[in-house]
Amino acid sequence: MKQKNILYSILILTVVIFFGCENELTPPIKYESPRNASPIITSISPTSGLAGVTKITITGQNFSTIKSENIVYFNQQIVSIDSATSTKIILVSPNIAKDSIKVKIAVLKAEEFSNTVFVKLEAAISEFGNFGTIDEPWGTTTDNDGNMYVSLIISGAGVGIKKITSAGVKSDYATSPGVTKFSNLRMGPDGFLYAARVVKAIYRIPVGGGTSSIWISFGQLGTIFDFEFDANGNIWAGGNNDFVNSIKPDKTVKQFALVGNVRSVKVNNNFLYVAGTFNNAEKIMRAQIFSADSLSSWEEYFNLTTSSAGGSGINLFAIGFASDGNIYLGTDASTPIIVLKENKSIVPLYPGVLSPLFHIFAKGPIGYIYGIQGIGSAGSVTNSKKIFKIVVLQ
Repeated sequence: MKQKNILYSILILTVVIFFGCENELTPPIKYESPRNASPIITSISPTSGLAGVTKITITGQNFSTIKSENIVYFNQQIVSIDSATSTKIILVSPNIAKDSIKVKIAVLKAEEFSNTVFVKLEAAISEFGNFGTIDEPWGTTTDNDGNMYVSLIISGAGVGIKKITSAGVKSDYATSPGVTKFSNLRMGPDGFLYAARVVKAIYRIPVGGGTSSIWISFGQLGTIFDFEFDANGNIWAGGNNDFVNSIKPDKTVKQFALVGNVRSVKVNNNFLYVAGTFNNAEKIMRAQIFSADSLSSWEEYFNLTTSSAGGSGINLFAIGFASDGNIYLGTDASTPIIVLKENKSIVPLYPGVLSPLFHIFAKGPIGYIYGIQGIGSAGSVTNSKKIFKIVVLQ
């Protein structure tokens, strides 16, 4: 056993040195008999996937049935193995995003490496918007052309709303005198950009940008954290109240009773979804929209607290719909994004790749969703840090 460990250590050291060189060499290790046959890779599946996410199967010959005796390299990085037989090794791809990654295998007591195969890995998440460490992106939305609009704080001071193209080009879009941040933004069907300010007001920015001004405020609105347009141009808005508002284009307001702290509002297929805290539990509530003056009764659509992904102290901050109908839940759980499928089953998104918490989602290009990552305490977001472009789960 001692000799085996020494030989294994020598193998690892030699392989690391060998892979640090440009030239392809054979490891200069000569074992006493018996020797193992050199490993051979016949295929790798899939040949492309998501870095740190996709499960990969390497098929071949002369692998060790003992996991620890196989050393799998993706370029120069050693990758942990999930399982191994003499002809098959299964592992999760490393968090390396490149078009052409060399995959090789070394096996204890085999004198040579395997042949090389290649795999392409795409980043499951990537930062978007090129924000610095002193920047705080808050309210966010996108338009039909793929442009993003972000309410931005820099060094604690509000600097208005920025426009970011799909290529990441950033420009000034709106000034917001007296406003530090907007909690959320939506592009209206009239081309105006609308912005929610928690202190009982919705602002509006002219078509093409300019200076924000109050569109509707105070009175019976209550606090407004998030809002959404329906197919008829009506706004549905919620906050920490005992009701949800509907607001017609003529600014007529109607309230629908619902006691809770609404953090996220979405409209999908003529249903109104609101997410937050209701009756001391983190839930999604849903009602069918008949008109701005008429909703069906509220139903509990999903209870995060009682689900396998929830529990005491896990908070629900945001929901977002992907084009496939899945709902993405932004939470402060250790795996902060949870995919809620139409059959109500849940799948944690990319365990070990994302870190808490996610508190705002925005529509992305087909196959992607944008998520804003923040820092929270006791169910509230204290700082907002980065925007990520996230590959949606297929």
